Amino acid sequence: MADLQAAAAAKNLLQLLNNKNALHTFKIELMCIVDSNNKGMYVSRNMKGGLMLPNCRLLHLAKKVFGWWYLRQYR
Repeated sequence: MADLQAAAAAKNLLQLLNNKNALHTFKIELMCIVDSNNKGMYVSRNMKGGLMLPNCRLLHLAKKVFGWWYLRQYR
């Protein structure tokens, strides 16, 4: 969520520097896999409600793959 907040803040700063109204926001949401080293639990939350799936090994592996895929843009 920090990257969404940062993008909205940067857009708002540019708007303010151009003497315009800062109206950019971000959608509040949470999607994560809570990892316990050998299993993972999926948790999601948005304005409409939430979902939590039980622990399973597949989610642990999914978190490792997603972490590699997402962070490769910063390496």
